[in-house]
Amino acid sequence: MSTRTEELLKYDAEHVLHSLGSGGKNLGFALESAEGIRVKDSDGKEYMDLSSQLINVNFGHSRRDIIEAAKAQLDKMQFTTLLRGFTNVPVIEYSMKLAQVVPR
Repeated sequence: MSTRTEELLKYDAEHVLHSLGSGGKNLGFALESAEGIRVKDSDGKEYMDLSSQLINVNFGHSRRDIIEAAKAQLDKMQFTTLLRGFTNVPVIEYSMKLAQVVPR
């Protein structure tokens, strides 16, 4: 393990609160990049992401088409809440498309 990774993991254990995990513990590696179904740690070791990072990247990591679509949306609006009656055009348009393909 490189010195950089050791320092990253030490800082992580001291300062990062992991959901569904015990405070101050990590898996002993720090992921740094991802492409397709593979993730790479800070020492350059590759792993297959068999959990799709818990289902939020089922289409694979670093997909250019998804990145460009996200960038286009981020250029318009980064975030709005749906709390207290707020709504936004992207959510409405997506809901309309979803309603066309989901069985009733």
